[in-house]
Amino acid sequence: MEQIIKRADEKLTFLSADEEIRRMAELREKGIADQIAREEHAAEQGKLEGKIEIVKNLLKMGMTIEQISSATGITERELRALLQV
Repeated sequence: MEQIIKRADEKLTFLSADEEIRRMAELREKGIADQIAREEHAAEQGKLEGKIEIVKNLLKMGMTIEQISSATGITERELRALLQV
């Protein structure tokens, strides 16, 4: 374990010594963080679109907002907001 920590420390020292390498590493980390944020946003958007589609289908089947709320656990207020999107 100590060997691994020593190698990591040496690598950090090496990378920190060169400003251009450090800048490139920071840009890479920012790019990775941005990609993760985009993927999380897309997943949330997909979930929202899926909920809207389900609610619309249940309404077409004749269910009331109250019934849909009871069946899904989504509040009536949230259901009405989903339908406004």
